[in-house]
Amino acid sequence: MSFVIGFHRSGTSLLTSVLHDLCVNTVSLPFTMMPGASDNPEGFYESIELFNLNNSLLESVGHRWDSPWIVTPRVEHVMGRIEQKTIDTFLGSHPISGDNTWIDKDPNLCLTIDFINRILNVTLPSLGIIRNPLAAAHSLRQRNGLSLEHALGMWIIYNYHAFIGNASLPVAILSFENLISGSLDAAEKLARFTQAYCIKSNQKTEDKMKVDTRTQVVMKTLKARTKTHLVHQDGASEVWSDNELAMRALDLWNAIKNTSQSSYYPTAEIQTKGALAMCAVIKCSSRILQVPFYSFNLELAKRLEVSHGESRRLETSINESSIQWEADRDRMTSEVIGLKQNIQTLRAEYSYAQGQLTESVDIIRRLQEELLEHGIQKQSLRQRLADEVAQRQEVANLLTKKGIEMQLISNKLDWNRKALKMMRIILAKSEKTTKDLQLLFARTFQERAMPRKLLMSDSVFVNGNKPSARS
Repeated sequence: MSFVIGFHRSGTSLLTSVLHDLCVNTVSLPFTMMPGASDNPEGFYESIELFNLNNSLLESVGHRWDSPWIVTPRVEHVMGRIEQKTIDTFLGSHPISGDNTWIDKDPNLCLTIDFINRILNVTLPSLGIIRNPLAAAHSLRQRNGLSLEHALGMWIIYNYHAFIGNASLPVAILSFENLISGSLDAAEKLARFTQAYCIKSNQKTEDKMKVDTRTQVVMKTLKARTKTHLVHQDGASEVWSDNELAMRALDLWNAIKNTSQSSYYPTAEIQTKGALAMCAVIKCSSRILQVPFYSFNLELAKRLEVSHGESRRLETSINESSIQWEADRDRMTSEVIGLKQNIQTLRAEYSYAQGQLTESVDIIRRLQEELLEHGIQKQSLRQRLADEVAQRQEVANLLTKKGIEMQLISNKLDWNRKALKMMRIILAKSEKTTKDLQLLFARTFQERAMPRKLLMSDSVFVNGNKPSARS
């Protein structure tokens, strides 16, 4: 269950028809649809029950669709003056429980949406649409014969309440111009809204398509719908540079339609421009007091005149801030240009550094290859050195072995020398012994021969003769 909110001649019928086409498998119509007319041959896509209830709400405090209230009246002043039958008929045609999923609209919802939600005892989501005020006013002048100033005043009051003053604000706001042109922004907002509020929880999986896919479906639906839709844009080309009411309305329109919020909420800029636009309506009321919708009591007029003075001061402050903002914008623009130049310089330096880095990487790669080759050569040299060391070790071991053998031989030679020396000593002793023996033998022989000599001598002396030589 949801509503479409927008001013008269602003595309509410087109938007509702698109929503019906997109949610054809989910939307039910428990209420009585209002038939088409010459100004809207495709149909209004709004229920008679909602239309009657809104008219009753306005008429209960002396207003009509073309004479809306400037300040929303109190609930007790309105609800107590409406026939219960009208409320019951509306509630019976707009159930909020069960499997019913309906979409309804009425331009007067811009003024009465808070009362409708109070009657339903629930705040239903709504989708807003806004159109160029000059185009909408021109279309109203063609259809209803209203003056452009009258229509512009209505545009400001309706859109101020719909998108700023009411407690029940729309989930999102579409621009009528974007909807007609089939822009991607309008398609995405429609896709998100239908995905969130027009699909039942137990609906088939294929109906719960992704937002991107649903956006494509919305684009096709928009193209099919806008081919046969009659659009009045003549008033948009009119320029009222000397009319404050038109300029305030255009300022408010630009502020609302250019909002980039995914979930709509009136910003400080929108609220300020809305207040200035409402003050412009009050300011020009003295010139067109014969129009019923500008009638209001003296106390309210004084209060609004005070608000107008405050708004004037606020406007002066805003203008001063705008001058400062423009100066800041120029300064920031210069800074941005400087930053862009710095970025370009940095990009050039980065490109140069990247080239140098590439060359350095190539050099490092070549060095790594050379180091790898040198490493292989070094490994080969190490292997050769290890082989040489092993050979030298073998030679050293062999020399050690030969040294041991030579030591043994040397020891053996020393022993032989000692033995030879001992033999020489023994030989010398043997020779001495031999000599001693020879002397001993000689002595012994002499000693043995002595007695014979003596005997011979004795015999000589005995005979008186010397012994002969032979003796």
